[in-house]
Amino acid sequence: MPLGYNIFRSNDDEQREAMFSQQQFASEGITWHIRMLKMRYYLFTTLWTVGVACLVALIDYSIYLFTDHKGMLGWLITTFFG
Repeated sequence: MPLGYNIFRSNDDEQREAMFSQQQFASEGITWHIRMLKMRYYLFTTLWTVGVACLVALIDYSIYLFTDHKGMLGWLITTFFG
């Protein structure tokens, strides 16, 4: 019998200890899951930002190349202000 063992232990005590340890592991799993969701959010936000910036640059360059305007801002300014 280990030192400090309670001779009045019952099945309820063992169930409580088991539930406590499962709860502790469950909260650690949820924390890990939230960390992974944050990392996925940051990754996808960065990828979308870079993708949209490249698309805007491509559109701007194609406007500059195929029209007489100096890009998107030049096209918008001449469209609205003549």
